[in-house]
Amino acid sequence: MDSCYKLTDKYLLAMTFVYFKRAGFIIAEYTVENFFIALHLANTMEEDEVENTYEIFPWALGKSWGILFKQFIKQRDKLWVRIKFRARVHRNVCEEVMAIEPSHPLWQRNRPEHHGFAQRQYGDQPYSLRGPWASPVFCAPCHSLTMIRRDEDSRRKTVKTECEAQISDSCAEEVPKEESSCGSTHDTSMDWIYG
Repeated sequence: MDSCYKLTDKYLLAMTFVYFKRAGFIIAEYTVENFFIALHLANTMEEDEVENTYEIFPWALGKSWGILFKQFIKQRDKLWVRIKFRARVHRNVCEEVMAIEPSHPLWQRNRPEHHGFAQRQYGDQPYSLRGPWASPVFCAPCHSLTMIRRDEDSRRKTVKTECEAQISDSCAEEVPKEESSCGSTHDTSMDWIYG
């Protein structure tokens, strides 16, 4: 669990989506495996703390990650080739991806400032992967932020429920989609991602 959003903040997740588009993935390729491969590439490109990116292995590969991680790295490199080595994603592109569905919970994953920038922590203890079978490392500042977020979410849900109760079902109308006049099935709205 990435409770501090060091591996899965909103920008890294947006980069993952951009990689999917740049690779030209078909729907069948939108898999959990490809998600983790793209996420690892995004972390490799953007993050200074290499040890943190290792944490993706047990989540993506399970308990036998130690045997499988070399193949995983090869798959990551194949994705890099497939996107023609265009792994750099500008912040503006990430923000445009987030603007597609701005209220989506993924885009609320803001990394706390105390985990930002190039802050290296060298300890006496060797780094060991925690994976999905262990609790995340306790981070007091993030724990406090989580408690504040939960309180805010609880208040928001209460207000939302009260507002929904006041809205009549007769007000909801579905806006019809416009069909392409030339019969084209290519969606040009996402062309800016291909950079």
